[in-house]
Amino acid sequence: MVKLSTLREKGQRTGCPANTCRLSQTLPSRAHLVIDGSHVAEARISLSPTHAGGLRAPMASGGRSLLLNFPSLESPDRQRTIGAAIDPLEDAALEPGTSDVIVRLWFWAGEAQVYAVPGAQFTLWYAGRTVGQGIVLRVLDDVVD
Repeated sequence: MVKLSTLREKGQRTGCPANTCRLSQTLPSRAHLVIDGSHVAEARISLSPTHAGGLRAPMASGGRSLLLNFPSLESPDRQRTIGAAIDPLEDAALEPGTSDVIVRLWFWAGEAQVYAVPGAQFTLWYAGRTVGQGIVLRVLDDVVD
Protein backbone atom coordinates (compact mmCIF):
# COMPACT_ATOMS: atom_id res chain seq x y z
CA MET A 1 0.00 0.00 0.00
CA VAL A 2 1.35 3.46 -0.96
CA LYS A 3 0.79 6.37 1.37
CA LEU A 4 -0.16 9.82 0.09
CA SER A 5 2.59 11.33 2.21
CA THR A 6 5.11 9.13 0.35
CA LEU A 7 3.81 10.37 -2.99
CA ARG A 8 4.02 13.98 -1.81
CA GLU A 9 7.61 13.45 -0.59
CA LYS A 10 8.54 12.24 -4.07
CA GLY A 11 6.91 15.32 -5.59
CA GLN A 12 4.19 13.38 -7.39
CA ARG A 13 0.76 14.88 -7.97
CA THR A 14 -2.17 13.01 -6.55
CA GLY A 15 -4.89 15.09 -8.20
CA CYS A 16 -7.04 15.03 -5.07
CA PRO A 17 -7.22 17.10 -1.88
CA ALA A 18 -5.11 16.10 1.10
CA ASN A 19 -6.32 12.99 2.94
CA THR A 20 -9.06 12.17 0.39
CA CYS A 21 -7.39 10.18 -2.39
CA ARG A 22 -8.00 6.42 -2.36
CA LEU A 23 -5.92 5.45 -5.36
CA SER A 24 -2.60 3.69 -5.37
CA GLN A 25 -0.81 5.96 -7.80
CA THR A 26 -0.97 9.53 -8.99
CA LEU A 27 -3.95 10.58 -11.05
CA PRO A 28 -3.36 11.79 -14.58
CA SER A 29 -4.81 15.26 -14.99
CA ARG A 30 -7.45 13.94 -17.42
CA ALA A 31 -8.64 11.16 -15.15
CA HIS A 32 -9.16 12.88 -11.81
CA LEU A 33 -12.31 14.68 -12.93
CA VAL A 34 -14.25 11.46 -13.56
CA ILE A 35 -12.74 8.88 -11.27
CA ASP A 36 -13.25 10.14 -7.72
CA GLY A 37 -11.82 7.07 -6.01
CA SER A 38 -13.36 4.32 -8.15
CA HIS A 39 -11.69 1.07 -9.20
CA VAL A 40 -8.17 1.25 -10.70
CA ALA A 41 -6.34 -1.65 -12.33
CA GLU A 42 -3.28 -2.36 -14.43
CA ALA A 43 -3.68 -4.36 -17.62
CA ARG A 44 -1.71 -5.52 -20.64
CA ILE A 45 -3.36 -4.62 -23.93
CA SER A 46 -2.72 -5.24 -27.60
CA LEU A 47 -4.24 -3.12 -30.35
CA SER A 48 -5.16 -4.43 -33.77
CA PRO A 49 -3.41 -2.86 -36.77
CA THR A 50 -5.40 -0.31 -38.75
CA HIS A 51 -5.67 -2.61 -41.79
CA ALA A 52 -7.29 -5.29 -39.57
CA GLY A 53 -10.00 -2.97 -38.25
CA GLY A 54 -7.98 -1.36 -35.47
CA LEU A 55 -7.77 2.31 -34.59
CA ARG A 56 -7.21 4.56 -37.60
CA ALA A 57 -4.89 6.88 -35.66
CA PRO A 58 -3.06 6.93 -32.33
CA MET A 59 -5.21 7.71 -29.28
CA ALA A 60 -3.85 10.09 -26.68
CA SER A 61 -3.05 8.86 -23.18
CA GLY A 62 -6.00 9.30 -20.84
CA GLY A 63 -8.54 8.73 -23.57
CA ARG A 64 -12.04 7.73 -22.60
CA SER A 65 -13.22 6.63 -26.05
CA LEU A 66 -12.23 2.96 -25.79
CA LEU A 67 -14.73 0.81 -23.94
CA LEU A 68 -13.89 -2.50 -22.29
CA ASN A 69 -16.10 -5.55 -22.95
CA PHE A 70 -15.88 -8.26 -20.28
CA PRO A 71 -17.71 -11.61 -20.47
CA SER A 72 -21.01 -11.22 -18.62
CA LEU A 73 -21.26 -12.93 -15.25
CA GLU A 74 -24.97 -13.59 -15.86
CA SER A 75 -24.67 -15.10 -19.32
CA PRO A 76 -21.37 -16.32 -20.82
CA ASP A 77 -22.50 -15.59 -24.38
CA ARG A 78 -23.07 -11.90 -23.57
CA GLN A 79 -20.73 -9.05 -22.74
CA ARG A 80 -20.67 -6.31 -20.12
CA THR A 81 -19.33 -2.96 -21.36
CA ILE A 82 -17.52 -0.78 -18.85
CA GLY A 83 -15.81 2.56 -19.49
CA ALA A 84 -12.44 3.69 -18.19
CA ALA A 85 -9.77 6.29 -18.83
CA ILE A 86 -6.77 4.40 -20.22
CA ASP A 87 -3.22 5.57 -19.53
CA PRO A 88 -0.12 3.74 -20.72
CA LEU A 89 2.43 3.64 -17.89
CA GLU A 90 4.91 5.31 -20.23
CA ASP A 91 2.39 8.16 -20.87
CA ALA A 92 2.51 7.65 -24.64
CA ALA A 93 -0.29 7.53 -27.18
CA LEU A 94 -1.97 4.19 -27.88
CA GLU A 95 -0.72 3.20 -31.32
CA PRO A 96 -2.61 0.87 -33.67
CA GLY A 97 -0.81 -2.47 -34.07
CA THR A 98 1.10 -2.35 -30.77
CA SER A 99 1.12 -5.26 -28.36
CA ASP A 100 1.89 -5.93 -24.74
CA VAL A 101 1.35 -2.32 -23.65
CA ILE A 102 0.97 -1.97 -19.88
CA VAL A 103 -1.78 0.51 -19.02
CA ARG A 104 -3.59 1.82 -15.99
CA LEU A 105 -7.40 1.64 -16.21
CA TRP A 106 -9.28 4.34 -14.25
CA PHE A 107 -12.86 3.04 -14.14
CA TRP A 108 -15.79 5.35 -13.42
CA ALA A 109 -18.38 2.61 -12.82
CA GLY A 110 -18.48 0.75 -9.52
CA GLU A 111 -19.32 -2.53 -11.27
CA ALA A 112 -15.72 -2.63 -12.51
CA GLN A 113 -14.77 -4.03 -9.09
CA VAL A 114 -16.63 -7.21 -10.01
CA TYR A 115 -15.40 -7.54 -13.61
CA ALA A 116 -11.90 -6.02 -13.67
CA VAL A 117 -10.12 -8.56 -11.47
CA PRO A 118 -6.69 -10.14 -12.03
CA GLY A 119 -6.82 -12.58 -14.93
CA ALA A 120 -10.01 -11.14 -16.43
CA GLN A 121 -9.82 -10.87 -20.21
CA PHE A 122 -11.56 -8.14 -22.17
CA THR A 123 -11.85 -6.70 -25.64
CA LEU A 124 -11.41 -3.04 -26.49
CA TRP A 125 -14.27 -1.54 -28.42
CA TYR A 126 -14.35 1.70 -30.42
CA ALA A 127 -16.79 3.09 -32.98
CA GLY A 128 -18.79 -0.12 -33.27
CA ARG A 129 -15.92 -2.55 -33.63
CA THR A 130 -13.34 -4.48 -31.62
CA VAL A 131 -9.94 -2.77 -31.90
CA GLY A 132 -7.91 -4.79 -29.41
CA GLN A 133 -7.87 -7.01 -26.36
CA GLY A 134 -6.34 -7.14 -22.92
CA ILE A 135 -6.03 -8.86 -19.60
CA VAL A 136 -6.19 -7.38 -16.12
CA LEU A 137 -2.86 -7.91 -14.37
CA ARG A 138 -3.59 -6.50 -10.95
CA VAL A 139 -5.91 -4.27 -8.98
CA LEU A 140 -4.14 -1.37 -7.37
CA ASP A 141 -4.37 -0.99 -3.59
CA ASP A 142 -5.95 2.03 -1.99
CA VAL A 143 -3.75 4.92 -1.01
CA VAL A 144 -4.07 5.96 2.60
CA ASP A 145 -2.68 8.96 4.41
